[in-house]
Amino acid sequence: MIKRLGYERDIDGIQYLLQLMKLEGISCNEDLFVIVINAYRRVGLAEQALKTFYRIGEFGCKPSVKIYNHVLDALLSENKFQMITGIYNNMKRDGIELNVYTYNMLLKALCKNNRVDAARKLLAEMSYKGCIPDAVSYTTVVSSMCRLGKVEEARELSMRIKSFVPVYNALINGFCREHKMEEVFELFNEMAVEGIDPNVITYSTVINTLSVMGEC
Repeated sequence: MIKRLGYERDIDGIQYLLQLMKLEGISCNEDLFVIVINAYRRVGLAEQALKTFYRIGEFGCKPSVKIYNHVLDALLSENKFQMITGIYNNMKRDGIELNVYTYNMLLKALCKNNRVDAARKLLAEMSYKGCIPDAVSYTTVVSSMCRLGKVEEARELSMRIKSFVPVYNALINGFCREHKMEEVFELFNEMAVEGIDPNVITYSTVINTLSVMGEC
């Protein structure tokens, strides 16, 4: 019933059923709260999602990394940065083991708020904690560094990590914005050496830039 109400965005109905379950002493599992939190996210009620999260103990449910991730996703959708920071601190306090999905949302939150230095530190923390960053992790940070004009620093970072097409695309886009085509073609050569095939985004970025520069 709650899942159906969530699809219909009937928030009042969801709150009524939750209260009814509480009064009747019906325990809930994490999947139910994931449904509720996602329903709040869809209607732009991230703060309500957070309030519901803090009440899950009343329903005999303990917070897991899965529930935390969905709360973070709801907060990130509305860029509730301070609340995201609070949730991260709660996770550390409660000994919740963060997974790559958690870290990627935290990285995105930091980068959306132009805190790329903090994002780089978080990348290091991931590796230290044994959570290997993936293509999303690196692309998020590299893209943000390039957007902020730190293309050379982003290039240095990329040289110390595993190569992914999206990371190369972010760097190529960064150098194209600065019309540094020599560096762009060096990246193409590097991709060839590493056996990484450019995709349509790679080519489109370069072709568009050359067109703007009048060299195509």
